[in-house]
Amino acid sequence: MSTKYRVRLARRAENDIQGHHDYIARHRPRAAAKWYREVKTKIQSLRSFPFRCEIAPEAEEAEVDFRHLLFGNYRIIFRVEGDQVQVARVIHAAQLLNPRELLPPHSE
Repeated sequence: MSTKYRVRLARRAENDIQGHHDYIARHRPRAAAKWYREVKTKIQSLRSFPFRCEIAPEAEEAEVDFRHLLFGNYRIIFRVEGDQVQVARVIHAAQLLNPRELLPPHSE
């Protein structure tokens, strides 16, 4: 029997999703709605086997165990903490994050 993880989105990840949706919707509203549904489905897929995703390149420098799930031209950046998947960001695939953005707030 496989473990089911609870998926939580950080406020920043929610803002990322809304921002990408709004950008796409400016010229293609139906495509934006489809993208929104699909990204939410991808995020929920992390409930099963989140460790199938590779370590994000930024994570090595930050020495934090963040992974990423690729979704079209986007990356869903997350980490697994116990029985939870914490989604930190949803960014364009060409974008690299500053490793400091992956550190917990109390680490700075």
